[in-house]
Amino acid sequence: MPIDPRKARFEKIQRLGLDDVLQFDKEHLQGRPKLISIVGDKNKIDLEKIRKDGAVTELELKDIFAFLTKGFPTVRTRPAVAAAARQSARISKSIV
Repeated sequence: MPIDPRKARFEKIQRLGLDDVLQFDKEHLQGRPKLISIVGDKNKIDLEKIRKDGAVTELELKDIFAFLTKGFPTVRTRPAVAAAARQSARISKSIV
């Protein structure tokens, strides 16, 4: 049976401290554009507050799941998956 690498990664991450996280940010993330995706009920999200930090692009279900639009082959999804997708607001926030 193959070894699941996620267990070792999880254990390593648990040993990290704030200094390690800040060092990683400095070496790999700082100064680079970031994309933050927020998925949820948009009635529970303060979009105006988020817009103060950067541009907000709201997406429709069809923008994320192109196979649900006309012109694409029919794909059957499980009802629970489709219902969960319909209930979610699709918001993509890009901070540059």
